[in-house]
Amino acid sequence: MTAWNFVARIKWQTVIKALIILIIVFLAVGYWENRDRVYSTINLKGRLNTEIIPPVLSEKTTSRMKSAVDRSKSIVAVSLDNIDFRKNKSEPVYFYADVASFNIAMNDYIIRLMGERELFISGNEKNNQRIVGIINGDFVCMPIPEYISNEVPVANKLAAAICSISVPPYYGQIIGYLNIWVDHMPKPEEIPDLRAEARTMAIDVYERDVRGH
Repeated sequence: MTAWNFVARIKWQTVIKALIILIIVFLAVGYWENRDRVYSTINLKGRLNTEIIPPVLSEKTTSRMKSAVDRSKSIVAVSLDNIDFRKNKSEPVYFYADVASFNIAMNDYIIRLMGERELFISGNEKNNQRIVGIINGDFVCMPIPEYISNEVPVANKLAAAICSISVPPYYGQIIGYLNIWVDHMPKPEEIPDLRAEARTMAIDVYERDVRGH
């Protein structure tokens, strides 16, 4: 092999390596920018089931949820949403607050919202990260979304955060999620008790009103 051929071979190897690196970077960037869509396409295939949270809950379930709100100093409301992955929709099922004005305003908002709320929202990174977290079995707390504050001003006056858990709270079986509305952003030491409360209610809804319906 001549010196020229050797140099040419080295150059081609360098070019090929550079191309491989560029392709890897391109794929990585493409995945990162579309990670929510990729996640929902690939990882949710096994989670599409026909179970739903019924529109009318049992008296035992609603009494349990109302009691959790009424006796708590920080939980101001509780709500439930069904998930329809095929349509990319989140459908409100139930809402209860111990303040009448909040209850009326949110239930009016829910009626107006029926069939209109997307689950994964294009360009809304915070929402999409929240939904992915709930799907993955996390207990997710975030500030009251701006779209709720704009539509229901009283919500922002009474609640500062929404903490959500999947229904049921078992990995890979999600059909919806339960939200507890808290009057402040929970501190790390408050999370375990709030999670336990939410998890108990989520289990009640699933075992009594979905499986036992």
